[in-house]
Amino acid sequence: MIPEKYLKPQDMVTLYDAGPDEPDLPDAVTLDPSDPDHDEKHAKYKADVERYRAAAKDHDEWHRLHGEGPAELNMHVSDAKHALTVEPARYSLDPPGAEDEDEEDDEEEVKDETGV
Repeated sequence: MIPEKYLKPQDMVTLYDAGPDEPDLPDAVTLDPSDPDHDEKHAKYKADVERYRAAAKDHDEWHRLHGEGPAELNMHVSDAKHALTVEPARYSLDPPGAEDEDEEDDEEEVKDETGV
């Protein structure tokens, strides 16, 4: 559930997209032609390399278009819920640094209450 404070008119929500993570290289494999599973292992490795290349291309293209900072996206609340559920490390309801500001505010409140 998205808190009401984030909802805008027409059930729209602003999300901050940090972009796709940089992909990990596939594990190197040693292929022995005499291995009965050689063809299967080779095919799997080739598929892993292709997935890596596609993910690296997506990562590089996103950062070329948006730079290093998160992109601000406006989307319908149902799409925002899906994005936050599927990729919580990528999408956020709060802009970067907002959590740091909240922590500073909390520290100030504690100081005010204690008089220190």
